[in-house]
Amino acid sequence: GFKVAESDGRGRKRLLITPDSDVCTNCLAELRDPENRRFRYPFINCTDCGPRYTIIDDLPYDRRHTAMQGFPMCEACRREYGDPANRRYHAEATCCPVCGPRLWAADLKGREIAGEPIALARQWLADGKIVALKGIGGFHLAVDAANEEAVRRLRERKRRPDKPLAVMSRDLEAVASFAALDDETAKQLRHRTRPIVLAAKKTPFPLAAGVAPDNRFIGVMLPYTPLHHLLLEDSTAIALVMTSANLSGEPIVTDNDEAMTKLTSIADGFLFHDRPILTPTDDSVLRSDASPLIYLRRARSLAPLPLLLPLDVGQTLAVGADVKSTVCLSRGREAFVSQHLGDLDLLATQRNFELTCRHFMRLLQVEPQLVVRDLHPGYYSSTFADSLGLPTVRIQHHHAHVVSCMVEHGLDTEVLALTMDGSGYGPDHTVWGGEVLVADFSGYRRLAHLRQVRLPGGEAAVRQPWRMAFSYLHSLYNGDLTAIGRVRAIGPEESVVLQMLTAAINSPLTSSCGRLFDAVAALVGLRQFISFEGQAAMALEMLATNGDEQYYPFAVDRSREPWIIDTLPLIAAIVDDLGKKIPAAIISFRFHRTLAAMLAETCRLALEQTGLNRVVLSGGVFQNALLCRLVRERLQEHNFKVYSHRYLPPNDACISLGQTVAGRSVWEKTGAKEQRHTGTK
Repeated sequence: GFKVAESDGRGRKRLLITPDSDVCTNCLAELRDPENRRFRYPFINCTDCGPRYTIIDDLPYDRRHTAMQGFPMCEACRREYGDPANRRYHAEATCCPVCGPRLWAADLKGREIAGEPIALARQWLADGKIVALKGIGGFHLAVDAANEEAVRRLRERKRRPDKPLAVMSRDLEAVASFAALDDETAKQLRHRTRPIVLAAKKTPFPLAAGVAPDNRFIGVMLPYTPLHHLLLEDSTAIALVMTSANLSGEPIVTDNDEAMTKLTSIADGFLFHDRPILTPTDDSVLRSDASPLIYLRRARSLAPLPLLLPLDVGQTLAVGADVKSTVCLSRGREAFVSQHLGDLDLLATQRNFELTCRHFMRLLQVEPQLVVRDLHPGYYSSTFADSLGLPTVRIQHHHAHVVSCMVEHGLDTEVLALTMDGSGYGPDHTVWGGEVLVADFSGYRRLAHLRQVRLPGGEAAVRQPWRMAFSYLHSLYNGDLTAIGRVRAIGPEESVVLQMLTAAINSPLTSSCGRLFDAVAALVGLRQFISFEGQAAMALEMLATNGDEQYYPFAVDRSREPWIIDTLPLIAAIVDDLGKKIPAAIISFRFHRTLAAMLAETCRLALEQTGLNRVVLSGGVFQNALLCRLVRERLQEHNFKVYSHRYLPPNDACISLGQTVAGRSVWEKTGAKEQRHTGTK
């Protein structure tokens, strides 16, 4: 026989946490059926659809352990819940207009406004107003995506001057009016996970230019909740901006009272509901123009699905990095990577990070035996890990990158790895970021890296790419001010930077590939300052045009290990092209081709020494689809097997997974709290 029994709290909780997914077709049919008792009810739900993760407080998944515990089922809902023949049989989020939750519109003082709330919100949007609406993972801010003035005001109020904004359209036909839809893009948009997918803009572009400035792509998604469907049905807008409701850098807002505190300076009106959001979760984002697909953010509908590990790592907590933060909790051969948590430089994100760690431990009923953290002594995540009073292993940033990609592909023996990103703390106390490693789970060897240059002003150089351009020119011309001046004007700020570089004051050494992108973007006149991470590199990729077969020169110095991949010949050639008035778009493509060629050539030379023909690609620079394609093509020409991320972003969001496996491997192999490093001098 078979029966569904009441949970009694005994035994081990080995259940999986189901992520949120879109509303099912049966519920959508009921939503639009005037004869159905849930007609136009924005919380319509059944066993086949979500939300789940964002409303779960504890396991087992019983109503009393969810955000629905405050909404006793009416008699009609209870009959459906108890009927094995009904698709709402034991669907814990079962509800209706009688038993709630409920939706209402409110003004900036939080007062409920009479009238049908969705119709009111639709009118606000048509009038160019900004609406803050509560979803399943947090609030969104919405405006008509074709209204340039409304988009401008949203950016101004949210303090988000340049970063692209995602949009939502009712169906693929609407999306096709402003974006090119190939088969893969359409497939990903229709997928039940309903991610934001980057699609190529059409020309002319009917949406506001301010939605995604200086970008060939637009981030678009289809509705995934009944509320979204109702808001977009009968709307005159072909797309709505649907961006996370938060102040810049803070976690997404989830609570009505919090929204009144933080969003009244941004929104013109609110759509509230009274179902609590227990776990803040942003939308997932992916690039479908890359092969394989590139996830830029793994969150709603994907987290916290487990990843199968090639070995048993027991109960381990890995706390990731401080940028693009995630945490990972393991249970034997299962690894649960959290949703995107943001950057841990604000108190609000730090608090959310800690709550997520403890929430994971409670849900999975895991008491960690081991904690794994980054080498960086100044990371907030490192401080948190040390505060737990548990055995702790420190794993170098780029080693964690490599291992995370290895785990995704089931690789468990030594590989070559290209780890290209903005920064990672090296055991030699310099800033790494352009690394060629030989690595396995328990250790790595730094075989080669990009030529080191100074990072003038530290973090200031990350926010101001012109500083990196100046630093490369300083290295190229050995500090010759006259030669530097022939390339760019030297003003008061440049003079200060020159003093920093000359005296090596507040100018740590870096091998960062991300900073190389910044330097080139600044040299060709794209970005001297940025307002979000990776902006200059993104602009450089968007500028690149195909069709030029030329490479810039480079060199690989193998006189000692680690080898030095010398980028100064490349910079010199770019300066020469600028003098010849070569268009920036051509320079950008030549730069991408040359970078791919130098990385592939270094791997070819490494193959001669190591015999390793499997190459792993990881790091935020590999969010660049053009570079990924060029690197993959060049490596495959040399018969390398190439592996890039399939389930996690290549950026620092993958760090926690790599830490989990590398940390446990180091611990079991050595029993020590320090990882072995070689080739770091």
